[in-house]
Amino acid sequence: QVCARYEAGTAGLRVGGDWYEVIEIRTGDIAIVVGDAVGHDLDAAIAMSQIRHALTGLSHAHDDPAAVVERLDDYAGYTPAAFASTLFYGRLDPSTGKLRYTLAGHHPPLLVHSDGSHDWFDAEPGPPVGIVAPRTTTTCQLEIGDTLVCYTDGLIEHHLKPIEAGRRRLLDVMTAGAHDPLDELVGSVLAAVPHPDRPDDIVVLAVRRSG
Repeated sequence: QVCARYEAGTAGLRVGGDWYEVIEIRTGDIAIVVGDAVGHDLDAAIAMSQIRHALTGLSHAHDDPAAVVERLDDYAGYTPAAFASTLFYGRLDPSTGKLRYTLAGHHPPLLVHSDGSHDWFDAEPGPPVGIVAPRTTTTCQLEIGDTLVCYTDGLIEHHLKPIEAGRRRLLDVMTAGAHDPLDELVGSVLAAVPHPDRPDDIVVLAVRRSG
């Protein structure tokens, strides 16, 4: 099961660079992406579009998440608008629950298990896109009933609050709603954001492995 929501920032031009993608590459291989292009304006939206198209092509050409993002780094070297974007990029086999992923300067996703326990994907995030460095692929397992939530920084960051407060709020909502229908859970995650007036947009993408 997959549920995603995008909410534009409430200040200034209501367009930005946050985005998500779920692409079936082939049977048993699904690319899951959440990204954030630099900025909160039309230029950020254009950069986001360029990155999405590049990443779709690279996903069909390469199976390993680290290899995909390394090629995206090369692309960003010729596309200044894409430089310093952040993203989570994963490849999921829904039949086994095996998820391989890499982080490029992005906040770690949260995995909530059906028993209420949880794990943060705190693998080494690596630098943002375009900063050439060796990328690493980390593997984790989604069991039946587990829910993965990926998001952009507008969900947990605010200049008046420490980032740990945003992470704790997200964890509390996710564990309390671990058995809620996925669309209701995503709605609860967004409704819990305490600052309705914000400059940043928000993406929330949730994936639940069902039996």
